[in-house]
Amino acid sequence: MIDGELHMILGEGPTELMRWRVEELSQTLEIDAPPQAFSEQQIEVARSATQVTLPSTFGLYANYDVQWQKRLSGDGNVDGVTELGVLTPRGDLNHQQLYRSGMGGGWVRLDSRWTIDRPEHLTSWRLGDSIAQPGTWGQAMRFGGVQWSTDFSLRPGFLSFPLPTLRGEASLPSTVDVFVNNSQRLQGRVQPGPFDISDLPLVTGQGRSAPWCGTCSAASRSSCSRTTSARRC
Repeated sequence: MIDGELHMILGEGPTELMRWRVEELSQTLEIDAPPQAFSEQQIEVARSATQVTLPSTFGLYANYDVQWQKRLSGDGNVDGVTELGVLTPRGDLNHQQLYRSGMGGGWVRLDSRWTIDRPEHLTSWRLGDSIAQPGTWGQAMRFGGVQWSTDFSLRPGFLSFPLPTLRGEASLPSTVDVFVNNSQRLQGRVQPGPFDISDLPLVTGQGRSAPWCGTCSAASRSSCSRTTSARRC
């Protein structure tokens, strides 16, 4: 550390990764280093994609389903289900009721719950009546209380299974384009050194991915690889 700036002793560097020499005539230092000598970079497709989220506002909605039936030698019956909802920036309130006419009929409350969604965390809080998520060998159960669960539907396009990662190297500041089945999926810039492209969106099944790396001097290179993606293997 000299005058608050970090310096490195060239004699202590790995000779197999870095070569240097001093041009005495111009008094300049020339350093020749391969891409492996630079720090690794990571490009995440999910973060580079634009997330469009509308702000929460106040709102009301109502749904109903009513049916009427009558026997030839009897009175008619009216049954129905109503749903009322309130939308607020702090969550939404949902209330459902059932109506049955005839003897012993009337209004019956079905579900009443307050839901708070967290799209940035893919989670939801529910206070009130809810239904438990059954496992592979379990059954759904209706209960009243507090429920915290993961909800992948809050972020459309989110994939809940692992995706392949592509690796490459750049000797100069370059532009990286990724094509999957002849369709461009990513375009970004990278600095000299190795780089990884993670969370690459691929269709389910077998396909071909080809990362293309080019510089401003029209020098470019590409490589093609076959990929297979499946929800269950």
